[in-house]
Amino acid sequence: MSFKVGLALGGGGAKGLAHLGVIRRLEQYGIPIDIITGTSIGGIIGALYASSLDSEYIIDHVISYLNSKDFDKTRLEFLKEDDKEHSGFVSQLKTILKTGLFLTVYLNQQSFISKETYQKNLEKLLPNIQLEDCIIPLGLIALSLDDSLPIELKSGNLIEAVMASCAIPGVLPPTYINEKMMVDGGWVDPVPVNLAKKMGADFVIAIDVAPESGFNSTPNTALEISQKASEATRMELKSQLLKHANHAIQIDLSNIHWADFLKYDECISIGESVIDQNIETIREKMLRKKMVSFFTKPFHFS
Repeated sequence: MSFKVGLALGGGGAKGLAHLGVIRRLEQYGIPIDIITGTSIGGIIGALYASSLDSEYIIDHVISYLNSKDFDKTRLEFLKEDDKEHSGFVSQLKTILKTGLFLTVYLNQQSFISKETYQKNLEKLLPNIQLEDCIIPLGLIALSLDDSLPIELKSGNLIEAVMASCAIPGVLPPTYINEKMMVDGGWVDPVPVNLAKKMGADFVIAIDVAPESGFNSTPNTALEISQKASEATRMELKSQLLKHANHAIQIDLSNIHWADFLKYDECISIGESVIDQNIETIREKMLRKKMVSFFTKPFHFS
C-alpha cells in the first residue's frame, strides 16, 4: 500500500487565503497531497485544488474572482471593521448603521447574503461536478442544525457541499442536503484532521489560519460575554483536534480581518513563508512515519 499524505484546511474567512500559499509551497517542495479535507474557506480552497491539482491555476482564478463585480455583490467588504485610527463621527456613524442593518437581518432574514448571490458566486469559482469526480479524494465538514452533529460530505454535488460547509451562521444562508439544514462545519470541526485519516491518510498536515480567539479585551455586554464563552469552547475543541495531526501549523493572521478578502497577496505570502519555515520538520516527520509504517505493517507470505 502507498503512503498517503492528507492536508486538512481550517476555516477563518479571508485568512484562509493563506491556504493558497501553503498549497503552492507544498507543491513546489514536492510534498504530495493525496487527500484533502476542509471546512468553511478551507473547503473552498480544498475543492479548487482537489478538482484541478494546479496551485498556480487556483491562485490566479481566486484573485481574478476577488477583483470581479461578482464578488463586489456579496457586500462582504461592508463587514470589515473600521480602521481604529479613524474613530471620528463618520466612522462611528458607519458602525451604527452597520449594527442597525445587521440587527434587521438577524431578526427578519436567515443571512446577510442571499442564497441566490451565494450560489452564483460559488458557481463562478467552482466546477459543477460531483465530489467523487475530483482528481484526489475530497472531504468536507458541515454542521447539521437538525441533530447538532458534524456531517462528513464525501459525495454529491461539489458546489452544494461547499455551500453547506461554508455557511457562516448569520452571514451566509444555510444549505439543505438530504432535507437537513446545514451550516459552517467550523463550529464542530474547525480543522478536519480526523476526516483525512478516515479517508486513508497516513500522514496529516493540518493548517489552522485562525489560532487567535478574536476576543482579547474584557467583555462588557451580555452579547460580548456570550460570544466570548462560545468562542472559548470552539478554541478548546480545535486545540484538541489539532493534536491528532502528524504536523499542525497555526498561522498568525491576526492583522487580517476575516472579511478583508482583498489582502490576498499578504495572505498567500504568509502561507508560503510558514511552509518555508516548516518544510524540514515536515520531511523529517514524514520519513519517520514512513519507516514506522513499513516496519509495523503485516507481511504476507505466499
